Amino acid sequence: MLSTRIPSVKDTYFQHKLLTKIHGKPTYPTLQTLYTELKANAGSVPTTLGGGLHGHLGLLLPATSYATLQPTIAWVTPPNPGPFAPPAGTTAIINAARDVWTASHYEFDLCQATEKALLAQVVDAVDTVYLRALLNRATGQYSTSIRDLMTHLFTTYGQLTPQQVKAKEAEVYSLHFDISQPVDIIFNAIEDLSALATHASSPMTDQQMIDIAYVIFAKQPILQQDLRDWKRTPLADKTWANMITHFRTAQNDLSSLPVASDLYHQANHVDMIADLVAQRLLDTVAPMLDPASPPLLAPAAASPAPPTPHIAAATTSPDLASIQQQLQQLVAIMAATTTAPSTTPPAPRPNNQPARNYGRGYGRGSGRGRGRDGRGQTAPSPRMYCWTHGACAHTSTDCRNKAPGHQATATFTNMQG
Repeated sequence: MLSTRIPSVKDTYFQHKLLTKIHGKPTYPTLQTLYTELKANAGSVPTTLGGGLHGHLGLLLPATSYATLQPTIAWVTPPNPGPFAPPAGTTAIINAARDVWTASHYEFDLCQATEKALLAQVVDAVDTVYLRALLNRATGQYSTSIRDLMTHLFTTYGQLTPQQVKAKEAEVYSLHFDISQPVDIIFNAIEDLSALATHASSPMTDQQMIDIAYVIFAKQPILQQDLRDWKRTPLADKTWANMITHFRTAQNDLSSLPVASDLYHQANHVDMIADLVAQRLLDTVAPMLDPASPPLLAPAAASPAPPTPHIAAATTSPDLASIQQQLQQLVAIMAATTTAPSTTPPAPRPNNQPARNYGRGYGRGSGRGRGRDGRGQTAPSPRMYCWTHGACAHTSTDCRNKAPGHQATATFTNMQG
C-alpha cells in the first residue's frame, strides 16, 4: 500500500466525540441538533477539496447549500483512484506519477474514513428501529452516504407544517436583545429559523433575515445610532454577513458602557458616584490655582486677603468656569435624586477630609453654592459647615485649605453669603 496511513478521524479531528442521543422517535428539533453536531465534525477534518476552507462539510451539505459558502468552489467527492499504474517514461516521470497517485489515494481514503465515522455516530445516536428502511441486508450497513441518511431522517421524522414555521417566526420576532448578551444570540436564532423554513420548502432570503434582525434591534434604544448607520450602508453592501459584522462591531464599541443592572445599582448609590465625580472635578481645578502659593493660614478673625492676579485670572478662565458650572450641575443632580434633609446631628470625620458635598469648589466665582445639607436616601453621616467646602467634616474656623475670601465664622445658620 503506497498511500499514507489514515488516522482515526473521530479521535483526531471530531469536535463531538459522541453525538447527542435521540431517545425515542426523532423530531425536527432533535434531528437539527444532531445535524449541527455532524456538520461541526465533518468540517473539522482537513482537506483541500471544495476550496479547502470547510473540511469535509461537502459530504453532508446539499450541493446548493455548499455553493453558498466562500470560496464558491463546488464540492466533488473524490473517486477511488484504483491501483497505481506506472506510466511509460523515465524514472523521474514514474516517481512524479506515483506522488500524484499517493496524494489522490490519501484524499480518497480520508474522505471514506470521515464519512464512515459520521455514519457510525448517527447509528449510535438514533434507535435502530428508525433506521431500518436504510438497512442493506447484504452488507449489514444502513447507508453508504451520510447525506442520504440525514435526508431520510428529516423527510420521515422531521416534517414541518406551515403553522410551525409561522409560530417559530413569531417567536423570533418577539425576541428582545439584551445588550449584555452576545449579539450572535439573535443572529443564531434567525439562522435557525432560516434552516427551519428551508426544510419546510419555504426558504428565506437574506433580505428577510436582515429585516427580522432590524426589527429586533430597533427595540433596543442604545442601538439607534448603529441602525441609522446601517440604513446609510450602500445597498450592494447590505448583506447578511455584513450585518453580522456591523452589529458585532457595534456591540464591541458599547461593551465599555454600563448595562441596565449596573445603572440600577449605581442609581442606588448616587451619593458615592456624585462624590467621585465631584472629586475628579476638584482635582482638575486645583492645578489651575497657583501651585507655588502656600495654603492660607490666616487667623480666624483676620480679614480675607484679596485674590492674587493669577488666581483671579484662573477663576475667570473658560476652563475653570466650565468646571464650576459642572459642579453646579452636580449639586442640582444630587439634590434632585435624594430625599428631604435629615436632622441627625453630625459625627465628625478627620479634619479637612473631603466630604460628599462641595458647595464652593476652590473659589467663589460663577460656581458658588452651598451644596447639599447632607441629604440622602438613608440617614447620612453628620455634617459641620465650612464656608469653603460646604457641609463637610470640619468647621469654617478649623478649615486648613481655605479659598480666597473664606469666612471663618460662617455656620449653617449664618452662611455669610
